[in-house]
Amino acid sequence: MNGLLSHVPPIIRVNSVRDKASPPSQRCSTPKKPAKKPQKKAALPPIARLIHDTSNLLLSLRDGLTESEREQKRRTEERMQILAARMHNVSSRAPAAPPWSCQSR
Repeated sequence: MNGLLSHVPPIIRVNSVRDKASPPSQRCSTPKKPAKKPQKKAALPPIARLIHDTSNLLLSLRDGLTESEREQKRRTEERMQILAARMHNVSSRAPAAPPWSCQSR
């Protein structure tokens, strides 16, 4: 059994007729085909952009803000909501005053 595992078959290299006829500099150079690019769905991005621009136009007519001003306002309101939630969380976790303290009178 050991003889079978230690025996490695010899590597056999087959030379083609082209390899013998051409010089070594030309053996490795094979004509490369241009890589195929995946086809993109060109209809979707322009439609999405059109919807986005139309939405911004309607919102700017309604509130008078640009897209960047609207984003800044949204972030400010979001930070205010986070702060309010944190303040509520802190006040709800505050320990109740013990009955013997001065605050209970």
